[in-house]
Amino acid sequence: MEGGPISKSRTGLTLLEVMVGAITLCVLVLTVVALISLRRAPSSSLAPEKAPEKRKIAASTEDPSELRRTMAAALPRAREEARRIRCRNNLNQLAKGMATYLNEYGDNRFYPCPLGRGAVTTGYNGAEWFAALYWTGTVPDPGVFICPSSGDTNHDGADIGFTRTTAAFGSQTVSYAGMHWRSITPTGSAIRDDFPPNEVMASDDTEGTVNHGEAGMCVMFFDSHVEWRTADEIDPLTAVGQKGGLLEKLRN
Repeated sequence: MEGGPISKSRTGLTLLEVMVGAITLCVLVLTVVALISLRRAPSSSLAPEKAPEKRKIAASTEDPSELRRTMAAALPRAREEARRIRCRNNLNQLAKGMATYLNEYGDNRFYPCPLGRGAVTTGYNGAEWFAALYWTGTVPDPGVFICPSSGDTNHDGADIGFTRTTAAFGSQTVSYAGMHWRSITPTGSAIRDDFPPNEVMASDDTEGTVNHGEAGMCVMFFDSHVEWRTADEIDPLTAVGQKGGLLEKLRN
């Protein structure tokens, strides 16, 4: 056998490899023995004794009927929270639509001014202000204009149409309040892009079906961020257009 720094066995393995293999085998044997011992040990000896309060909690959660009641109570809250997230996302999409409109149609200065396309030819309300994004193709998805927590519908855009029609465009067509023709002075002129970032641009409306079960409102600002305001902070029934209030400049 040739000499070298590490001698080899007759099988061609170094002594170090043989030693490592033997140690590994011993560890495997010990592990198997330990597992067998654990399986034979009574379960009471493995788990620490539960405190009385913890035992009560465990008993209630292990009761199928109690678990069903807990889930039934939590499910509506979880669904409403998901709808609020979608509502905030809708408002954010409308804010992006306004930014796109500024670039493509407003000479980077003016927001939509749909005069002559609303119920009153000399003005426009907040819903019609947002509908201009649909009429120009800036926001082509009609679902963005509907709060998922309301009962509103625009029948997949049919009620919005390419121009405002009295028969179809109503209080349920757009779920959000926005700026309108009297939000600025002089009234009836195009709204310029010169509002501070903390100025309110839009919110859930207070017309038709009340959004979010009167729990509160989603409010969007000109910097595009959206906040949830509870009913204790803002009245979801009367806040839009209320003089001196946060949503004073908005209309349904």
